[in-house]
Amino acid sequence: MVVQTFYAIAPLRFDFDPQYSEIDWEYLPNGGWGDVHTRLYAVSWQTARLDPWLAVNDATQAQRSVDGWHELVVQVSGGHTRWYLDGADFAQHGGRNYPVVPMSISFSIWFSPGGLLPDAGAARSYEERVDWVFHARNQVLAPAQVRERIAALRRAGVHRHDSVPAADPPLPSSCDL
Repeated sequence: MVVQTFYAIAPLRFDFDPQYSEIDWEYLPNGGWGDVHTRLYAVSWQTARLDPWLAVNDATQAQRSVDGWHELVVQVSGGHTRWYLDGADFAQHGGRNYPVVPMSISFSIWFSPGGLLPDAGAARSYEERVDWVFHARNQVLAPAQVRERIAALRRAGVHRHDSVPAADPPLPSSCDL
């Protein structure tokens, strides 16, 4: 199974760590996890146990393709996580699954048993392309406002600008779950 992800995550220090937080966009282009359908998930995590697997999270999914370029926006504020796909409401989560600690921002393509396409004999390649990442600290911006901020940066010729303050101590960028 192929999972393409954009996520923010804090370390899972031990089973059911109460300081664990994670928010994910997960795209399963070939299906998986017992379902053959292509789908997109928005997932807010409170905690988990890896073995045997048990997750405490809230997930919203849409059975649809999101091949090509899309705009994914997540707002985390006021006890709610709001998810937007191409400017349209996709999901809203809250309660115990609301992030409680700072998280690192990560991207990943990972493979899990099941949901793989039949072997066609030819090599396959998978890509996850990212045009931009924008973080607005202590602000809640609508998707249109995010688009305008990105457009203003492009007009100003800014190709890369990191305004996220370094965590002290540094936050690991976990990709090992």
